[in-house]
Amino acid sequence: GCTNAKPIHSTKIAFGSCIFPSFNKSILSRINARRPDLFIISGDATYLDYQRINHKSNLGTLRGHFIGVPSEVAGKSDEEIEEHWRSIWDLTVKDEHWLRLQENTPII
Repeated sequence: GCTNAKPIHSTKIAFGSCIFPSFNKSILSRINARRPDLFIISGDATYLDYQRINHKSNLGTLRGHFIGVPSEVAGKSDEEIEEHWRSIWDLTVKDEHWLRLQENTPII
């Protein structure tokens, strides 16, 4: 055998997208059980980096895309849209499956 062989290091990366806020998120526990080195989440059901979003400059996006049917927010003030969006966002970021995954795995 080769005496100068270097150990091979592999990185396990998990991918996911479109976590719909009101759906069961137990899939996140299954991802967590696989112990990925990194979890990359994309999609648009709920962006989980909401706290970094400048909501004042993105209200058009929040009105029409993230919240769902635009009629849900028709006639609502910016503050009401903000409150509604935060409540949807909280359905995921306070979810036990999400919190466990976040404890064990870097997420981008």
